[in-house]
Amino acid sequence: MNNSNDRIAIAHKDYDVRGGGEVLARHLAETFDAPMFVGRRNLENEPDDEPPDIREIDYGPLPDWLAKRCIDAYGPLRSLAYQLVWQQQQKLTEFDTVITSGNEPLWFVPEDHQTVLAYTHSTPRWQYDLFHDNDGLLSVGYNYVARVLYNHNVQRPDLFVANSDVVARRINQYWNIPWEQIEVVYPPVNTWDYSPDDAESRDEYLYLGRLAGHKRVDEVIAAFNELGDDYQLLIAGRGPEGDALREQAGDNVEFLGFRRRAGEARTLRACESARLPAAKRGLRHGPGGGDGRRNARHRRRGGLHPLSDSGTKERPIVATR
Repeated sequence: MNNSNDRIAIAHKDYDVRGGGEVLARHLAETFDAPMFVGRRNLENEPDDEPPDIREIDYGPLPDWLAKRCIDAYGPLRSLAYQLVWQQQQKLTEFDTVITSGNEPLWFVPEDHQTVLAYTHSTPRWQYDLFHDNDGLLSVGYNYVARVLYNHNVQRPDLFVANSDVVARRINQYWNIPWEQIEVVYPPVNTWDYSPDDAESRDEYLYLGRLAGHKRVDEVIAAFNELGDDYQLLIAGRGPEGDALREQAGDNVEFLGFRRRAGEARTLRACESARLPAAKRGLRHGPGGGDGRRNARHRRRGGLHPLSDSGTKERPIVATR
């Protein structure tokens, strides 16, 4: 796509996986015909159709090889690298408005003429509402220092846009942002494409999302291994934990790989229940929401904001990311 918009830029944390944040960032780039600046990209995970104008950020002051090695390592090394490299992005200063997606671009220091809108998927969970779940001196110490440093960077956006009421509450509570500076805009998901009447239910259960550690897919697999062959689990998605999860899974667990939106809809319609075990999200399907199936969720981990039985178009939320 040859971009014609030289006034608005999208700054997304990275584009090396295909999650809900990446879908949202792409929608933003296409809506505003704007370039998307990302921390890291992976061409294998990008859509087959024509992508938006995606540009990797400059990695100075770190050498490129060191920055990429730290970013690819995930965890604290990725966080530390992004703290350094996102702050000074000369190319982003050329735009009047920067719309950030994810927390990492909030390290960017805008010039005084720029307007910054921060679309926030969640505050950093391990530094705030999940802080008491940190175990060990290194984990507690790292997240404490990261929280102290981060608190000095979240005052810069002119407007925060939260993806749910839960996240809006976290922005207000943990970052001390006034409510008048926060808006809630739900992710762009056509939940009316999902109906329980479109397919006959099968005695199957579904996990849909990335295969990453904080998604806790291993706990779901362990539960189905104990249940035995009478309960079939389908796992749709891919990620860095894929190989380890396949080794753990029993014969009643089937891996479907990456599913595009149409495939997601067909799979959801036919399943008895969807499992959403992630430790780091505040959104959850409620009974009767989305595809209409029953959904397992963790009350402690993310607050209960279910969809109404008949109002999915009024509150278009899908809780897999």
